[in-house]
Amino acid sequence: MVLQTHLISLEEFEEMVAAADTSLNLEWIDGKVFEHMPSNSKSSVCGMLIGGFVVTFVYANNLGRVTGADGGYVVDTARLVPDVAFISNKRQPDDPEETYNPLMPDFAVEVVSPSDLEKPAERIMAKLQKYQEAKIPLLWMVFPERQEIEVYVDGQLVKTAGIDDTLDGGAVLPGFTLPLKNIFR
Repeated sequence: MVLQTHLISLEEFEEMVAAADTSLNLEWIDGKVFEHMPSNSKSSVCGMLIGGFVVTFVYANNLGRVTGADGGYVVDTARLVPDVAFISNKRQPDDPEETYNPLMPDFAVEVVSPSDLEKPAERIMAKLQKYQEAKIPLLWMVFPERQEIEVYVDGQLVKTAGIDDTLDGGAVLPGFTLPLKNIFR
């Protein structure tokens, strides 16, 4: 949901966040503010399952930290809230104090929900463009209804995987694998 009718500056957004109800997850893309809307059950389950597998691997191997659907990040000029994100200890050994982590995650998962599909240019493509411009090392765009995940490496689409495929963490999470049958049930 877009929260305003005119564009606002990053400074105005940061003031809004500082004064906002902390239960709101707000994203800022090119002057537009979006509320990170609740998802349907299918999308939420996909995000939680992926997050569970990622957090188990990351913490078992002491690689860094994983955030869920309320962890915000600075991505290029945007402020985004991925459904799952990982940042390595090597890049950020300590937890930041800021509301939006000043460092882009090494790996982000965006689960496309029905509310995203209502305005795909604003919700899906705008976020994807920011991740691509920032050359995020690893991004999974998850489409639960299609049972597909688009995989981006350094901002470039490298493949689209389906229910019978297994994804891996590539150079970001070496050794991590995830059969998509575990996600799309």
